[in-house]
Amino acid sequence: MLANRLHAILRIDPVSWTPEFQIPLSNLADRYHAIAWSDDKPNGAIWAVTGNNSKSYKEGSPGLHRYDASSGRLVEIVDFAAGSADPHGLAVRNGKLISCDAGIHPGWPNYDSPDAGYIFEIDIT
Repeated sequence: MLANRLHAILRIDPVSWTPEFQIPLSNLADRYHAIAWSDDKPNGAIWAVTGNNSKSYKEGSPGLHRYDASSGRLVEIVDFAAGSADPHGLAVRNGKLISCDAGIHPGWPNYDSPDAGYIFEIDIT
């Protein structure tokens, strides 16, 4: 679970809703928007969508942070190319990262991104 107020990723017991494990988020991004679990790395990985505190698509700076799932250490930072879609939500399917551009971003005019409504694959090679 992404817990923005705590600035952390939490593993929660699904029965008791008690936090079991906490990974502090890096201060290298202004905003965290979504996380996804991936088991393609040796210890598993947690990918987090990142962004900056911007007022429009032109000012936006989306990216990804990859955390080692067992140690919580930040091990990779991915910056999106200028003009990329604005990722909202994140999933892993068949080892590939999938996201969408919802077109609604806090602090931006609605549908400011030209890719609003698109679902896309994020190829990290």
